[in-house]
Amino acid sequence: MKHFSQKLVAITLIVIALTGCKKDDPSIEVSNIVLDKEQIALGEGGTEQLTATVLPEEATDKTVTWTSSDETIATVDDKGEVTAVKAGTATITVTTKDGGKTATCKVTVVVPSMTFTTTKAIGEKIELQINAEAADQAGVWIDLNNNGKKDDGEAVTTFDDKKRVSYIIGAQTITIYGKITNLNCYFNQLTQLDISKNTALTYLSCYSNQLTELDISQNTALEELDCSSNQLTQLDISKNTALTYLDCNFNQLTQLDISKNTALTYLCCGGNQLTQLDISKNTALTYLYCNFNQLTQLDISKNTALTYLSCGGNQLTQLDISKNTALTDLYCNSNQLTQLDISKNTALHFLWCFSNDKLTKLNVANGNNSNFKFPYGDNPAFAATNCPKLTCIKVDKGFDPSGQTGTGKKWKKDATASWHNDGTDCP
Repeated sequence: MKHFSQKLVAITLIVIALTGCKKDDPSIEVSNIVLDKEQIALGEGGTEQLTATVLPEEATDKTVTWTSSDETIATVDDKGEVTAVKAGTATITVTTKDGGKTATCKVTVVVPSMTFTTTKAIGEKIELQINAEAADQAGVWIDLNNNGKKDDGEAVTTFDDKKRVSYIIGAQTITIYGKITNLNCYFNQLTQLDISKNTALTYLSCYSNQLTELDISQNTALEELDCSSNQLTQLDISKNTALTYLDCNFNQLTQLDISKNTALTYLCCGGNQLTQLDISKNTALTYLYCNFNQLTQLDISKNTALTYLSCGGNQLTQLDISKNTALTDLYCNSNQLTQLDISKNTALHFLWCFSNDKLTKLNVANGNNSNFKFPYGDNPAFAATNCPKLTCIKVDKGFDPSGQTGTGKKWKKDATASWHNDGTDCP
């Protein structure tokens, strides 16, 4: 027993000694830091996100600080977002708290400019409409021969929101220098357009060109954009929260996210390949043209300011417009609607719902039938032809559509359908 007690004491002492010598696991020190970009170029007002990676990955303290060598040229926030202030160069440095390891990125802030490429031949003309603030107009010029120098005849002297000016090109890549607010460059056979270095732009019309991509992420001041009739397969407008007008008709878009564009009042997105369109956040919308897509549903219950809706040529089976009492013009032709009720839309004075071959119920009695009129020439004010299942159309009590004559006043229906104007519902 004595020997056992001695052994137990000895073992206990060894355990205590080993435990007393044991230290906590040491922290893992930072060995390096790297940036995803070593140099960037920005136009005045442009932004760029830098991403820092602290090594090793399992380092204990990954805290970093960001600094700029010249904040009059470029600034950086505590998350690594760089903002260009004025032309010049600056160095952005990120430093680790542990070990003081650093990585740098050279930032070049350039004079505002926009560059485009055309398939037009040298010696041909391009037509542009350019505008700028009065204080900036003296600095605007166009490099027609792509030599990087301002030559005779390259000063822009006409600034107008309506007048387009012809320029003879000496190269197929053209750069416009200076702080420009408005650019209209449609019908110029453009294949590329870079506006990222001109953040002052508020209006851009580049429709009917051959653009396959358009990056407007730096153009946060943009209020109006018409990029229709190009070959765009995607369009990211999430940074363009000032947009009030967007026309992207007749491209090749399969999706369009406008959830961040709550200031939008005018939207044309027809002739694309959209299968869904969420406009629930766009409560300021007054004009919507989404014809010729592949939409199977369209919820406009939140869009009570809507006055114009054209959603023809889709695959809609129902359309509830009961909340849209400001609606004046409605095109819902060439869908798969089974019924349509506009009785609550008392401001409506125009309706085309033809070529809905599943339509069986149609209530047009909104108290305003006598004021129906097509707004653009001598087309019918009401058209419900090519609706073979429709046999009865309810209209205002006492109203006789067949007696409506004159330019834009006619009412059209199939011979198999009858007008119902006695104030009761269709049988």
